[in-house]
Amino acid sequence: MPVRPFAFALALVAAASGCTFDVGHLALASTHPDIPDAALTPRDDGGTRVEGRSCVWVLGVVPITRLPSLGDAVEHAVTAGGGTILYDVDVRYTVLYVPPVGRGCYVASGRAP
Repeated sequence: MPVRPFAFALALVAAASGCTFDVGHLALASTHPDIPDAALTPRDDGGTRVEGRSCVWVLGVVPITRLPSLGDAVEHAVTAGGGTILYDVDVRYTVLYVPPVGRGCYVASGRAP
């Protein structure tokens, strides 16, 4: 008996798993070696919330791309904010796995000044 596409899709969704967990919270973060003094004072309006991520693809349990980097995730968020620093930074790790392929990401989100 052939497998129906709907039943296959339903089985695939049922096999999928994902989770997110907190890695930590930082008062401020940057990947730039020189930060202007003016950037160390957050804006009164709270700034814009931005997010950056760095991910790895896995096949089974073997990474098939470069391992994720917290520094890259922070740099992507800093670039998205157009500055050199982030305030009130939340760092988390997310995993989505649909056998036999999965993706894990460091996610850094914070306020850009």
